[in-house]
Amino acid sequence: MWGGGVLFHKRGMPVTTRLLDAADIAVLANAADGVFDHAIIEGSAKAFLEDANHFLVVATDEEKGDLVVGFASATRLLHPDRATFELFVNEVGVAPDYRRTGIARAIMKTLFAEARAQGCRLGWLAADANNDGALAFYKAIGGKPPERQLHIDFDLGEDEA
Repeated sequence: MWGGGVLFHKRGMPVTTRLLDAADIAVLANAADGVFDHAIIEGSAKAFLEDANHFLVVATDEEKGDLVVGFASATRLLHPDRATFELFVNEVGVAPDYRRTGIARAIMKTLFAEARAQGCRLGWLAADANNDGALAFYKAIGGKPPERQLHIDFDLGEDEA
């Protein structure tokens, strides 16, 4: 497990960020409401954490029994025509009571440091164009939206044969 940093929540609660690995699966069972969109599926979480190309950084509130109060998940990508890896950030989430406290910034700092250590030279994500808070946050941590790129979804649920 790679260690993280400590920051202090605006109400004085010590919060630690760290990258999880396969041995940390139990950490996810102690998540605050609103951190993840859905309940953790143990098999999916285990497979995610066992894959060296997947990163999961969490922020935990030490005073609340290492309660997970924020996270970012990402995937390291390699393309056949590039010599370096890219980091695709899947999702960033912070429990409502912990938002606007610097926790998301600390999570992303930890995630980006690990990604750089693993050979990533570019990071990217998709964001809702109407989510002003998220867009302001990503810009504040150095994100630059492309001028003419769209996010396209494909439903792969059924074959349209």
